[in-house]
Amino acid sequence: MYHRLDNLVTRSVLIVTITMMTLAGCHLFRDAEQELVENTHTLRPIPPSRDAIVLELIFIDRPLNDPDLGERLWNHVDQIGSRSPNLQSRLKKNDIRVGQVAATPPPILQEMLQSSSEFYDRTHASQMDSARDGIHADQTMVNDMHRASIQPLVLPAGTSTNIQTSQPYSHCTLVIRDDEDADIREYKHAQGVLRLTVERQQDGWAKLKFLPQLHHDNVSLRPSPTDDGDDWQFRHGQRIDSLYPLQFEVELNVGEMAIMSVDNRNDYSNEGSLGRHFFITSTSDEMMQRLIVVRLADMQKLKAVYAQE
Repeated sequence: MYHRLDNLVTRSVLIVTITMMTLAGCHLFRDAEQELVENTHTLRPIPPSRDAIVLELIFIDRPLNDPDLGERLWNHVDQIGSRSPNLQSRLKKNDIRVGQVAATPPPILQEMLQSSSEFYDRTHASQMDSARDGIHADQTMVNDMHRASIQPLVLPAGTSTNIQTSQPYSHCTLVIRDDEDADIREYKHAQGVLRLTVERQQDGWAKLKFLPQLHHDNVSLRPSPTDDGDDWQFRHGQRIDSLYPLQFEVELNVGEMAIMSVDNRNDYSNEGSLGRHFFITSTSDEMMQRLIVVRLADMQKLKAVYAQE
């Protein structure tokens, strides 16, 4: 009888022990699963894709008053566009000439662009050879006082970049002309800049906004707006004088171009004008006039990329 009782007690203890181990095991597995879920890195949602505006920035330098940059060119250029009569008047008073060119440019401009394209191909090959030889390749072609350079740009829609238009000035005096008045401004360590902002309009169309600026004074830590314009942050840079009354814009279809240069049609002497400081440079030999061409080359979609939290 006692033997049967001992067997019964042993069986009961064994059953209770197995049951407790099973319950404990389930709890351990649940904890492990919970820890695995909590430590799993989730991926951020895919942001919407953005439009990329593909531009070609071309600088063409010729001797001042070269006929190729005069009426021979501008007679074949749309100089009105969407600019108001008041803005056109202000640009002219400040010696700035702006135009819009179709995808098939006039022959005189085709010739100058062709020289830029050939130079770009030769420069790229020269840079590859020079890189192998450990030599720095020059970015500018000089041939019979004709110079040209080309730079591709890819900008997300809604963003901006700076186009440096002039040589640096240790000191300069500018005469900024409004509808009636003339404002004389003094700058030190200055350089002319066009602040370019690109916006998508519709398929194949983009709006380009050009804001003339003077970057001047010594480089230091200064408050500046963030790229989206929603906040401020400190960056190293110069003071910036933005000339909003002279801001202009063009709407381009793929293949079309915006061109800008100094306007030499004014009868009065305007040596201190903005246009002359932006688009005329002096060399050891003579004064050079610059034509800036911005071509809308393409519009693409920027692909979204996964990123871990």
